[in-house]
Amino acid sequence: MRRVAARGLVLVSGVLVVSACSWFGGGDKKMSPLTEYAPTATVATAWQKSIGKRSPIGFAPLLRDAVIYGASANGQVVATQLPAGQELWRVTLKEALSAGVGSGPSGVYVGTRKGEVVALDLFGKERWRSAVSSEILVAPQASDGVVVVRTVDGRIVGLNETDGKRRWLQQRTNPPLILRNVGQVAASDGLIYAGMPGGRLMATKVDDGALAWETFVSQPRGSTELERIADVVGAPILDGERVCAVSYQGRLACFNAAKGNLDWYREVSGAAGVAKDQRALYTTDTRGHVLAFLKAGGTILWKQEKLQGRKLSGPAVFGNYVVVGDVEGYVHLLARDSGELAARVATDKSPIHAAPVITQQGVLVQTD
Repeated sequence: MRRVAARGLVLVSGVLVVSACSWFGGGDKKMSPLTEYAPTATVATAWQKSIGKRSPIGFAPLLRDAVIYGASANGQVVATQLPAGQELWRVTLKEALSAGVGSGPSGVYVGTRKGEVVALDLFGKERWRSAVSSEILVAPQASDGVVVVRTVDGRIVGLNETDGKRRWLQQRTNPPLILRNVGQVAASDGLIYAGMPGGRLMATKVDDGALAWETFVSQPRGSTELERIADVVGAPILDGERVCAVSYQGRLACFNAAKGNLDWYREVSGAAGVAKDQRALYTTDTRGHVLAFLKAGGTILWKQEKLQGRKLSGPAVFGNYVVVGDVEGYVHLLARDSGELAARVATDKSPIHAAPVITQQGVLVQTD
């Protein structure tokens, strides 16, 4: 049996561990019991650290230069050194947080429930704060001197990275019903890619906020507002000349990253984003299935159904494994080539909303 360094870097009550969970209801109501199988890998928890109050929002840890940055709903922001989990600093902001942690050249960023972006330097000292239009549900991300912020009211705002002053604004009208799992952003080659409510995917120029292109991952379908929810979930993923994204009650689709032309799509009700390796794309759906698709053309390679109903997080690729977490705080390793269950480890029994983060020491997750 191969032993894998997939150690949960656990933050309890806001835990860094190996696992995850869906951000919304729907899918299969019946949770599959944990399946008995012959493990082909071994996982163990390396350490865990509390970072504050529990939250249903799903904060995601950030890895930068062997330091983990984590945040919690009650305003805690913590920096922890790998590999041993030594705490470097901890600050407590007065405001309740709703998003974090994002990264830029000069430090890290979090978002508050009242719609403020707070910039901290790499030692935890506040640099600036800037008000936007409404609650921030996605970690702010910096690219080419601009901090990009997604707000719950359908806006994408570009702030000056040095002082937080607004540089540009893009806005779309939200459908009547949207998921709290707001689509995240990704940056590459001077463009910001953002998944939006209603199945839209936008590419915006970082320097001035001009729209480069806009398309649909999927179109809303159905006769009721619930049936017509088709929001893009998780972060778009860049893969060479393509950008791929997945939508709720919709599709997994890949497009030309420069022009937005459709490459291929497959029908999937996405739960929490996409991961990739050299050959395949991996995603989890709202039924609790894990799926693998060939990057060239979208042929399905395998589907793992034994975690059905367990409200899985988005996936991450770690060595020869695909890693997901579930609503009961378990972290599951699946064989990357076949989807077979390879190992699992329990954390603190709390759901994990954010996809695992890969480090040189193992796998990092944050529980809620």
